[in-house]
Amino acid sequence: MNFYKAQDDARKQTLWLLALFTIAVVLLVLLTNLCVAFFVLYSNPEYALDGVNPIADAGGNIFQWCENLITALGWKKFTWTTLLVVGVLAMAMLFKWLSLRDGGRVVAEALGGRPVLTNSSQAQEKRLLNVVEEIALAAGIPVPQVYLLEKEPGINAFAAGLSVEDAVIGVTQGCLDTFNRDQLQGVIAHEFSHVLNGDMRLNMKLLVVLHGILMISESGHMVMRMTSQRGRRYRSYGHGRNNGGVVAGLFAFGLCLWLLGSIGQLFGMIIKSAVSRQREFLADASAVQFTRNPNGIGEALSLIGGATAQSQVVHHGAHEVSHLFFSRIGSPRRYFTQFFATHPPLEERIRRVMPRWSGRFMKPSSLEREASVLSGSGETVSSFAGSEQVVEPTIGEQKAESAKPVEHKPIEFEPAFSQDGVFKSAYDLLVGKAHEPSEAPALMCAVLLDEQEAVVKKQLKIVSSSQKGSPQKIGGDLADSVADMIKPLAELNSEQRLEIVELSIPALKLMSLVQYRHYRSLFLELIHADGKIDVFEWLIFQLLKQHCDRYFGLSRPEKPKYKDIKKIASLYQVVLSRIVYYGLEREQATYQQAFKEGCEAASVAGITLLPISDCQSARFTRAVHDLGLAYPLLKPRLLKGLLAAAKSDAVVTAKQSYLIKGVAAVMDCPFGGVES
Repeated sequence: MNFYKAQDDARKQTLWLLALFTIAVVLLVLLTNLCVAFFVLYSNPEYALDGVNPIADAGGNIFQWCENLITALGWKKFTWTTLLVVGVLAMAMLFKWLSLRDGGRVVAEALGGRPVLTNSSQAQEKRLLNVVEEIALAAGIPVPQVYLLEKEPGINAFAAGLSVEDAVIGVTQGCLDTFNRDQLQGVIAHEFSHVLNGDMRLNMKLLVVLHGILMISESGHMVMRMTSQRGRRYRSYGHGRNNGGVVAGLFAFGLCLWLLGSIGQLFGMIIKSAVSRQREFLADASAVQFTRNPNGIGEALSLIGGATAQSQVVHHGAHEVSHLFFSRIGSPRRYFTQFFATHPPLEERIRRVMPRWSGRFMKPSSLEREASVLSGSGETVSSFAGSEQVVEPTIGEQKAESAKPVEHKPIEFEPAFSQDGVFKSAYDLLVGKAHEPSEAPALMCAVLLDEQEAVVKKQLKIVSSSQKGSPQKIGGDLADSVADMIKPLAELNSEQRLEIVELSIPALKLMSLVQYRHYRSLFLELIHADGKIDVFEWLIFQLLKQHCDRYFGLSRPEKPKYKDIKKIASLYQVVLSRIVYYGLEREQATYQQAFKEGCEAASVAGITLLPISDCQSARFTRAVHDLGLAYPLLKPRLLKGLLAAAKSDAVVTAKQSYLIKGVAAVMDCPFGGVES
């Protein structure tokens, strides 16, 4: 599955959607002007607009009548009406976009969801968090916040957000009560694919566009309500004869606006549903690719079909975001036509991932639910093994595949606790601390401690002094907590230390903005304590900036601007040269060969290896930032080139790995997807 091609397709669908929306706006403007002209004429039939009587001069031709009506209105009134309609749409869309700019948590909270705390003691919630973390690590993206819709008995889930950094995963209580681990894994993998495929941002744009059209009908409804109230007031005071025509005309105008907005909403829903259905098939196939287990998502879909509540979501605001969910949120009998279905039929989705499906839906079992809950307790985070992928067979291949049994290797997970309840390893101990909001800041400080004893003493003094008189203290004594983590951290390899940092990010996001600013400054002090920044420190701070700074609103994602790889060749030259020099000690000719292989893998020509003095930290960091402004289809090419250069001697050093992962984070390009 090419996630970057899928993102490009999502962008093209966005352009198509905007084109359709533009056409809809033009039609709304024309029809609204007709309504205004008709209202002016209707409110005073003896008055001919600009000396023209459009009804008398049309000769029974409806198109001629419309043309005459618009002409009679005059350009001044036409311009003001047009500006009013466009202004209402623009203001409504801007308001909606601003309300969504904080990311997916806005949607989750609007649906009545509550965040699942990273240190939750509930077995179901711990299992959910573990599954989300596993797939996030496998996908090479930050662990998103998880929300639970406790009042929803239906089986459903959703992903929402404007970028990878502000994404959230939400699940209903019915989802937790019904699914075992494999089925839950399939559903969460499906939602993650929406994040990687660019569907999430597309869906949020759909929300904004449809809200703009909705405001037209809401404006009409408001006019009708106001005029009906005024009409009753006029009649009560005996002024109905003098003002009845104006009131009736205003009511008719409001009715027309309401009808126009409703028709616009109707077509908007059709567009939304058509886009959503196609992206669901892609997400199902991607879920199989993530988990290497087609039965997981297939059985989840089958259980939805067999459940009493199915995938219904009862919250009153759910229909506005129906296209975000894993399955349709209403009862099938409420959908009179497939034009309005945001999701393909369950039967079709199941057969695409399980060609040998019997056609019978599974019935949820309370005994199975209880067993699945018990099996969820005490599980630890584990990344997916291997990089093999199962790709959904095409329509033509499904008949051939239907004769073969679907083979998959289930993912096995080690329990985090031994029988006496003690953590089995230092890694498991630190994973537990990474989930604790009160421990995560101390863990980040401990990870940033230097190898030299003198520097460590200086850093511990910085930690201790940072807490004196500070109102931002979290948990117990920070310096003691940091000191307690030094020994278990020493037992971890570099990959495990990096995983610990990534798993700490959701807990760091639970801080207040003031607390985050305080600890961010502390982390920077620890990094600069020895007067230099090593590669691991650079990577950690890039992860912090990319994921936490955006979450707390300290930075905003920038729009891509580089479509042509030639325009960023000089930037790539700096980054690739730096990667090459962080390899094993070798001859200049070997460096040149590694640089050449990196250029060939990325299809970049016309650049040469820079001297090491020309690709130092400041210039390198600026180049990485600017590479992040490339369009998504270019980013995996660039990262593959960096990987090719690092692998040219068959050994990827830790520094090279850190640099490439940092580059991937800054570029918003999931590293796991590139490796596969």
